[in-house]
Amino acid sequence: MPVTDYRVRQTTGLTSWVAIDFETANPKRGSMCAVGMVAVEDGRPVDSFSTLVKPPSAAAEFSPWNMRVHGITAGDVAAAPTCSEVLDLITRFTAGRPLVAHNASFDASVLVQSHQLVGKPAPQIQMFCTMRLAKRLWPHLDDHKLPTVATATGFSSLNHHAALSDAQAAAHVMMAGLTLNKTNDLAVLAGLVGPGHC
Repeated sequence: MPVTDYRVRQTTGLTSWVAIDFETANPKRGSMCAVGMVAVEDGRPVDSFSTLVKPPSAAAEFSPWNMRVHGITAGDVAAAPTCSEVLDLITRFTAGRPLVAHNASFDASVLVQSHQLVGKPAPQIQMFCTMRLAKRLWPHLDDHKLPTVATATGFSSLNHHAALSDAQAAAHVMMAGLTLNKTNDLAVLAGLVGPGHC
């Protein structure tokens, strides 16, 4: 599945997008166990969605390290929708819009590998990374992890590694970058910020 990022060049038109965050059950990127999404239209959040996820059977084990990070256990997802069902929900919610994530290479790989594990064809993704954005716009920060960048841009209610909260924080960071550059258009911001690395 092709994944494009800030190096993509479009002139205008990316004013509707979705911030997304995944949590995984173990080091396998296809072990999605939670997702949070925030839809943004013309510079403001308009909708959100989150759910726990029952990971695919090939990646269903919960590692102690991952559980310490996000607090989600196998018992928590026992009655959750399956990964296959959630991928369909993600497709409907995102509706072909560009995706925004902090450390976007991780979230893109979760989406790709989750599709592979359940045998679904993965859609094309246009992905924008708020970590890359932060490194370009706020280079003075001690680091560019989501809690640091969220705090620096005025997002004070982060519950880190809760998928919806992380998606809300990523949306906030992107909106702060757009505001700083006096645009609501991701394509315009891509041209201003230029290429970089998450």
